[in-house]
Amino acid sequence: MTSDVDTTRLVNVPVVFQGATGVVERTTVPVSLKAHETRTVTAALTQKDKAADVGTCVVGTIN
Repeated sequence: MTSDVDTTRLVNVPVVFQGATGVVERTTVPVSLKAHETRTVTAALTQKDKAADVGTCVVGTIN
């Protein structure tokens, strides 16, 4: 993700872990970005026993 603002900003990155039958888990990762900083964000699956059910991860809209 890349910040497009001229100041440091805390953003909440929504992530949806999806499987063959739908949503496995939803989470939000808080990230502090400096002005125009680019960073890779890692989202952890809290329900470790469901990891095999996850096929994709989708990032939602960041406000």
